[in-house]
Amino acid sequence: MMRLSRLIGAATLSTLLIASAPADATVMLALELKHLVGRADRIFVGKVVKTAARWRGNRIVTDATLRVERDVNGTKVGETVVVTRLGGTVNGIGMRVSGVAMLRRGERVLLFTEMRRGTRYVVGMSQGVYRAAQIDGRTLLTHSARDLALVKRSPSGLTPQASPLPQRIDLDRFVSSIKATLATCRANAATCTVRRGAILRRAQQAN
Repeated sequence: MMRLSRLIGAATLSTLLIASAPADATVMLALELKHLVGRADRIFVGKVVKTAARWRGNRIVTDATLRVERDVNGTKVGETVVVTRLGGTVNGIGMRVSGVAMLRRGERVLLFTEMRRGTRYVVGMSQGVYRAAQIDGRTLLTHSARDLALVKRSPSGLTPQASPLPQRIDLDRFVSSIKATLATCRANAATCTVRRGAILRRAQQAN
């Protein structure tokens, strides 16, 4: 009976946490680098060369085409990769999904991507995006899990969690960390596995 009470208490706490998150934020499990690496089959630095929104059923999606400038895992320099996200605008009709990876023409990014049902997405929504900029002759990456309310699972349920990913880091240093993590994941895949269903509440708006 005590265990049942604890489970009910944890479930109630988790429900309250999700309900208390901003209405325009998507609630999602915070991913560590090993989780991004474990799920991604293509990791690369690329430049967005074009974007195009379209209808897919009753939803709008936007396809971003990127040209690979640096391979980290699974790609070749010079090839193009199409990454899809929910949301966009078609003929004046718009759909916005909080927390998705917004990719704009001309920007350079490092992406962790995966295939799901024949379509390529960024892993973990905006958690899987790093934006690149040249500063004092170095390429620096910045990360922001925009419009995401990140949480982690604990014995007491879900608790708020700041992103465990580096928010600002040198590109070469980060690539070295990714490759070291890749080696660890290949040696022991279980350490890099994250359960599907990491999105606990998705916020989307039509306009």
